Amino acid sequence: MANGNRADLSVSFLGSAEILAQESHLAHGCLFVPMPSPAPLPFAEVAVHLTSPWNDGGAAIVAHGSVVQIVEGRGIAVALSDAAAAKQKLAPTFAKARGEASPVDGATSVAWGIVAPAPAGAGPSAPAESAASETPENDEAATSGALFDRIAAMSAQEKMQLAVHGDRAARLILVRDINKSIQQFVLQNKRITIDEVRYIAGFRQAHPEVLNTIAGNRDWVGNPSILAALVRNPKTPTPVAVKLLDKLPMAEIRRIAKSDEVPRAIVVAARKKAVDA
Repeated sequence: MANGNRADLSVSFLGSAEILAQESHLAHGCLFVPMPSPAPLPFAEVAVHLTSPWNDGGAAIVAHGSVVQIVEGRGIAVALSDAAAAKQKLAPTFAKARGEASPVDGATSVAWGIVAPAPAGAGPSAPAESAASETPENDEAATSGALFDRIAAMSAQEKMQLAVHGDRAARLILVRDINKSIQQFVLQNKRITIDEVRYIAGFRQAHPEVLNTIAGNRDWVGNPSILAALVRNPKTPTPVAVKLLDKLPMAEIRRIAKSDEVPRAIVVAARKKAVDA
């Protein structure tokens, strides 16, 4: 089911309307998919395996991200770590789906693990208890999209105010705003949770100054998961990340020393500490 700390989630779109609905969410760096069973934890890292009759060769398209919104019984929003790459991969699928003579309505199935795609015309491959269908009458995606659109229409000053005083859903959207200075105001929100700070600490589109702010907060860097996320994030300034290595347990330092997803300078520093220990 999982690759390291990242869980695999298979999503099979059988209707063109359902797969095309993801275009608007991708514009905001997210996917919104039906609720899997069991529901994931907030901020869980997932690898979403997307299949549909319009995928080239039927192969799954994989996108990595974190669960940033859970709507009980309806679906989950996954903020992608590289939305631009996901858009590029899905562009041919969207083009083929739009080429349908008429949009086809079909169930969207979800299941934990990697599920082989169903043949064209077949029913959902996921077990019935793991599947959920998005319909216009029962679709949280529309609500999420409305919030995205409302925030997108705001001025920079309005976004700053919302970042400081808004709820979690607004904070998670504003963290991904094109204006990276908004992230600093999100950190000032008194209701921000440790899980949200952990997400920002590992967010590869975070502004380096925002990561500096997190690194300078004793309470936040006292959390092992936030500390590890900062060290592993390539946007964290190298001197800061190297200094934070001193606070990590040796087991985590050794994992970083073997990682191919951490900046080279941090890997080298981690290896030196592991050898000297």
